[in-house]
Amino acid sequence: MINPSLPRAGISGTLKNRPFHAKFEIITGVQPSPDDGAWVTEMFRNRAGSVRTEISGHQFGWILDAKRQQLIVFDYNARVAVVSSLKVPEPADSIPRWGFHKFPMTTEESASILGVSCKKVILWDDKAQSHPAGEIWIADNLGIVMQDTKPQPEGSTVWRVVSIDQSEPDPSVFEVPQGYDVAGQ
Repeated sequence: MINPSLPRAGISGTLKNRPFHAKFEIITGVQPSPDDGAWVTEMFRNRAGSVRTEISGHQFGWILDAKRQQLIVFDYNARVAVVSSLKVPEPADSIPRWGFHKFPMTTEESASILGVSCKKVILWDDKAQSHPAGEIWIADNLGIVMQDTKPQPEGSTVWRVVSIDQSEPDPSVFEVPQGYDVAGQ
């Protein structure tokens, strides 16, 4: 199973009424090695809070369907969609609850990335904050990571949103494409 390595933070729960379509690229540095896993290339969210995520190489992707309370995982090579029931938590206050793969230290620094207000978070490999693991820029308003800078022996890799549209995605984005075998319903 591929473990997506970028971004190194995410939200739990459903953020309603915050639709978007974002595309991401590694804009500087080295491409992740196969050991680093795949990276997110595209995300969609509709007003109901459902999220579709596409992974580098377009080998697989998934939909977290908030309305139907399902996780749908796509294997694009085999043209299979695996559907499973999943309780999608909905935060009472609709404020993102962030989770991090490293130890975060929130800063007061802010910036605008493609017109979206972001906050800087420094990531550490350990609780003692002795070895930095990079930094991320999060957009609380949208509940997404806008940029992730990861130091590597060959130099830092910067993964970043390169386009964002905050309108409602087409409903077909959140459906299983025609011609796919559906398993697990």
